[in-house]
Amino acid sequence: MVREISDSDMWFHLAVGKQILATGSLPTFDQLSLLNYGQPVSAHLWLFQTVLAAGYPLGAGWWLQGVQVVLLSLTLFIVYRTTRRWTSPNLAWLMLLAVVIASAERFTVRPELVSFIMIALYYYRLQQGKYHSPVEIIFFFILQEIWTNSHGIFVIGPFLAGCYLAEALLKGVMGKGYKDARSLGILTAVLTAACIVTPNGWENISYAWRLFAESNPLAPQISNSTHEMAAALGEVSRTMLPFWFYFFLIVAFLVSLVATALHCRRQLPVARTMIGFALLAASMTGMKNMPLFAIVAAPLITENLSTLGNIRLHRICAAAIAAAMAIAAIVWSPRPALNYLANWAPYRFGLGLSTDYVPVGLPPFLDQIGFYGPIYNSMDQGGFYAYHNYPKRIPFYDSRLQDYKPEEIIAASEAVSRAARNPEGWHTLLRRYDFRGVLLCNTPDNREAAGLLPHLAKNAGWRLIYLDQAASFWIRVDQGNLPPPVGRTSMESLVANLNNFAQAENINFFLEKTGYYPDLRLKLLEQANRKWQNAIFLADLGLIKLKAGNTAEAEQLFLRLLRKNPESRLTLATLAQIALFKGNRAAAEKYLEKALHYYPDDAELLQNLELVQNYRKSAR
Repeated sequence: MVREISDSDMWFHLAVGKQILATGSLPTFDQLSLLNYGQPVSAHLWLFQTVLAAGYPLGAGWWLQGVQVVLLSLTLFIVYRTTRRWTSPNLAWLMLLAVVIASAERFTVRPELVSFIMIALYYYRLQQGKYHSPVEIIFFFILQEIWTNSHGIFVIGPFLAGCYLAEALLKGVMGKGYKDARSLGILTAVLTAACIVTPNGWENISYAWRLFAESNPLAPQISNSTHEMAAALGEVSRTMLPFWFYFFLIVAFLVSLVATALHCRRQLPVARTMIGFALLAASMTGMKNMPLFAIVAAPLITENLSTLGNIRLHRICAAAIAAAMAIAAIVWSPRPALNYLANWAPYRFGLGLSTDYVPVGLPPFLDQIGFYGPIYNSMDQGGFYAYHNYPKRIPFYDSRLQDYKPEEIIAASEAVSRAARNPEGWHTLLRRYDFRGVLLCNTPDNREAAGLLPHLAKNAGWRLIYLDQAASFWIRVDQGNLPPPVGRTSMESLVANLNNFAQAENINFFLEKTGYYPDLRLKLLEQANRKWQNAIFLADLGLIKLKAGNTAEAEQLFLRLLRKNPESRLTLATLAQIALFKGNRAAAEKYLEKALHYYPDDAELLQNLELVQNYRKSAR
């Protein structure tokens, strides 16, 4: 998929790589964040980070996209070659398409691209038996060194070889000879050694363990709060198109495996089956890990099917897979996935850097006004700020969760997210770090911005001096040479030049939380509803109409929302409220009962329903 570069996490990788290139050494103490300043750190991903940072000054977004395209193209080429060995070109292409769509959300400029290509390459070479000669062993060693210094799940490498070693030893125990055991034993030992023979030594192993712990369902609160750590089979994942192809690959893998085991058990690929189950388990720890299984699933499914050699069995397997998909379509409506395909995919299509995720004009603006000093920032903006401003300016923190103490991140995030209701936690942070500026995301799901924007907008001690589709920057007014504030004219220009629904969501969120120019927000929502029919826009516009007393218009908007999402609590509760305004208590009761059908333990809904029912009884 051709898409704009829109991953905010890549920026801290660029910042670390830039620091390594500038100093000529790996950092041992954190100099890229206020929260963690001076604390010990290790650059475990230094190779990928350095390569990324070395080319960025020359090609910027084109360089990032080039890295992405090259690594993904090689990965998919290898997957196709591995799959093609067992089936026809047509089926191989279809399986590759399933892999691409199932993995599409993770095809971003991150170190995990290295893991994807390595898993595909290891699987291919092990399947081909290319691990006997010294040259082949050395080649694996070089690959493992690259992997170990580029991404934290490098331990999968020795594990893949270990699965083949286990199969070879099992064959030996069964009296079939230890033909491959010696070569595989050497390979596994070499790959294990390559995990340690690096600048970070044994520390690599503890780092890999920390990443595993973060992927665990019992992981710290701050790790599991991120979108990418949502369960692979969970509610969030099921609203996205990649889930359906990921689920298809799981069903096809299990069906083909059972069919092979029943029909020709002797031909079951033991090592590759072990790999399939292990990576399936790993993929279920979070949405970001879904490609780990998808990459090996396609060749393994076609290999299993190739052993059947019977048209009837092929048809039975195909029918079983189709039945599983039909059941899934009934249980989990594909409507959200189709909506994702219609709206989200076209929005992200394009080349270069996306301006919806990072404030690309902020660094030159800060240079122009001569701003220096400590800032508080939304976590997603930390890497971008560090890369463009270090060492003159450094952010409060960024997305390097493994380098921070979880309790400190949680405490800071909670203090800021509650600033609108209880600003004391924010004031404590402000006194401790003496923030001179604040950089906040405009994205609707940003808790820090939701908590701090209302507080800053009402506080005369802060001034909004920069605003774009991605972020806002605020400055304390007790400083000299203050730039002029962002005024209505600038905001009108932003609203008039919105190019997609995400930009509209961002500016709508900013105007809502700050309370600036309600008439401008109303204009934005009316324009956005005509263009994109987004559920958020419909709900927000309906609430504004209701607050203004336009009950009839509000009711029509929420009825449209109800058709889009019959289970929406906000929609059902608001329609009940509108029905009460109109004196139709029977309709209000109906809407509340329907809401309680979906949310039976909601105390507020129960209380409201009881009040309506009691009133109707007393009125009889």
